[in-house]
Amino acid sequence: MLQMWARKPAAMPWAQARAAGSGVETATRALDLLDLRPGMTLLVHGAGTG
Repeated sequence: MLQMWARKPAAMPWAQARAAGSGVETATRALDLLDLRPGMTLLVHGAGTG
């Protein structure tokens, strides 16, 4: 469930805006679960889609 809302930028198509929200929410939740602290390193492998 989304915890925050943001306005869609006028120049962004609706299809792109719909897709961006779920990726951002997933990444935010994952980073919160990892409990990263300043000075720690996170390697993100295979984060692209397609």
